[in-house]
Amino acid sequence: VGAFTDGAPGDNAGDFTAAIDWGDGTTSAGTVTYNGGVYSVSSAGHAYAQAGSYVVSVAVRDDGASSATITGAASIQSADIEGPVSLGFAMDLTNLAALIGPDTGTQNHLNFSTSMGTFTAVGDSDDTFTYSLGSGVDGGGHSYDTTHFSMNSSTGALSTGAATVSAGTYYLDVVATDSDATAHQTSQEVEVYVGSSGGDTQNFSGSSVPVIAYGLGGADSLTGGSSYDYFSGGAGNDALYASNGVLVGNGGADSLTHVGATGSVTFSYVSVADSQAAHGSSHPAVADTINGFVASGSVHDYFDLTAIAGLNQSATFNMVSSLPTTIAADTFDLLTVAGGVDIYANAGTVAETIGAANANDVMLIHVTGVSSLTSSDFNLHA
Repeated sequence: VGAFTDGAPGDNAGDFTAAIDWGDGTTSAGTVTYNGGVYSVSSAGHAYAQAGSYVVSVAVRDDGASSATITGAASIQSADIEGPVSLGFAMDLTNLAALIGPDTGTQNHLNFSTSMGTFTAVGDSDDTFTYSLGSGVDGGGHSYDTTHFSMNSSTGALSTGAATVSAGTYYLDVVATDSDATAHQTSQEVEVYVGSSGGDTQNFSGSSVPVIAYGLGGADSLTGGSSYDYFSGGAGNDALYASNGVLVGNGGADSLTHVGATGSVTFSYVSVADSQAAHGSSHPAVADTINGFVASGSVHDYFDLTAIAGLNQSATFNMVSSLPTTIAADTFDLLTVAGGVDIYANAGTVAETIGAANANDVMLIHVTGVSSLTSSDFNLHA
């Protein structure tokens, strides 16, 4: 850590004490040794919590109360974490309609060669990763699928394969590899569920891996497990439940629920038609209902409307006291009602009247259990 000389070089090293100030608010004792006329101060080492530059000082005192201070600098770099440590997934909302549509209530497969989303590995900032789908069998005896899906080795983009993907359950082993000489790897098992044209009921509460599920046609009921899940309904009136994940209100009058008091759920919409205000009525019926929304504290849910170009980050938010009649373009009118808040949003380019036959750009979402909402609860188009 440091070195010094003494006017009386015959002094024993044991006559000195040393205190090291590491520059990050912590200190420790140093050990003084003597060799060839030079006294050295050493330490067992120190771990810094963050990378950066630190001023390190060593205060040396002898048994006669004389003292001196040695000052230097330490430049701390981030430790190499040796390859990918985790894999995250982002559902592709912009291509969702192409993946499952046109869903007129009878869709029972995923369309071929269409993006589902992207996996991203987390590691050192200077790492380059490649992605692949592994083969073999998981601990539950499920064979990993390598034929119905494809993975872009450079970007981690997951797509359906060259043929449509029929109703059923598929298991994937997503592998990320650090492209350095040591080729470190990490993998993530994923369960993919494709619904039938009828009303499907699937409970994934026993699953400990992420589930990507598409309910498709019919009135579906999908319940998430202990991991982070990604659920999309279909043209029917679907009921989707998750304690942690993404729920997509995709057509129909859906019920989307954040279950429990932990985790975070993002309620996503791809188009106005996913939860559209009924036409021709001055008091339109509620389209989608959101339950269990958490707008504060350590758990925060969000509405993700980034796929809807007409609702932008510059949108105006108004808390209104009565049912709005006309809504300006790129505007949210939030009405407190019994048991919650109704969201009226105009994604059009001109003002529209609620209930009018030509009010095609007005969304309506009912949120239960909250008394107010703000712009901080919404992720909007750039």
